[in-house]
Amino acid sequence: MRSNPFTRVVRPALVAACLVPLASARPAQDAPTRVTIRVDPTLREEPVTGRVFLLISDRGEPRLSMPYTFAYYMNDPALPYPEVLRVDVEGLAPGEPVTIDGATLGYPLASLADLAAREYSVQAVLHVYTRFERSDDHVLWAPMDGGEGQQFHLSPGNLFSRPQRVRLDPAEGFELDLDLTQVIPPITRSPDSEYIRRIQIRSELVSEFWGHDMVVNATVLLPKGYDEHPDLRYPVLYYQGHFFEDPPFNFPEEVPADARESRPFYFPNPAFRAAWLSADMPRMIVVTFQHPTPFYDDSYFIDSANNGPWGE
Repeated sequence: MRSNPFTRVVRPALVAACLVPLASARPAQDAPTRVTIRVDPTLREEPVTGRVFLLISDRGEPRLSMPYTFAYYMNDPALPYPEVLRVDVEGLAPGEPVTIDGATLGYPLASLADLAAREYSVQAVLHVYTRFERSDDHVLWAPMDGGEGQQFHLSPGNLFSRPQRVRLDPAEGFELDLDLTQVIPPITRSPDSEYIRRIQIRSELVSEFWGHDMVVNATVLLPKGYDEHPDLRYPVLYYQGHFFEDPPFNFPEEVPADARESRPFYFPNPAFRAAWLSADMPRMIVVTFQHPTPFYDDSYFIDSANNGPWGE
């Protein structure tokens, strides 16, 4: 493993801002505090580049206690942040150790030495990066979004350990071993219904720019009577979305139980459904988009040197 990938590894701005406090690293304590993390060789055979997180929480499974890392959530003391520490890795071989200790910077506490002595749930997550050979001759390592909106704790394909319940006392020191034995599965999509359809289209232009398949997902809300009148043409309202697959205006639908974690802001709106299906509602189609990028959870369909020809 090479330990200095920073010149070639691109890190999402929000996660970096949230997890890298403005403080200098502390020296290791006299009592050793060390957590060793490894990728289970039976889980993955090839080396991996990315970011290893150590999560410590007293509120259940640490990975699932992470808040969404939107800018307006940062540093809000009311949110149940676990303690988060991270180390970047490049070419990490299966079974090769990654060490997080008292000198590793964390958030919201700067160091493992600042933990209060008590029992915690401890878990590791490996945010897997993808190598992009772009058409502008830049070669980048960055996290490919899997429809979760650049949330490392929910991103499909990332590796994680089963949570361990342990007592941690920095004054006495502690040493833990965590094995990454689990893979976050793909997000379960809600099924199509009478009024809601979902479409996925590969963008030729953006895929060529990134040297990697880049897709646009659309959630389409159909008017009453759409299937009964296949020859009718309707006006279309294109509604700028984010990365969620929620229906436009939160039109109610059933969400599979294993998909609810990735849709925390979906609050079905029965009043809108009643209005949409009423006799007075003008008949139209509404389309909202998902267009995630390796840098952020959406591109806003704007051409840029960073994200490529999304506007085009």
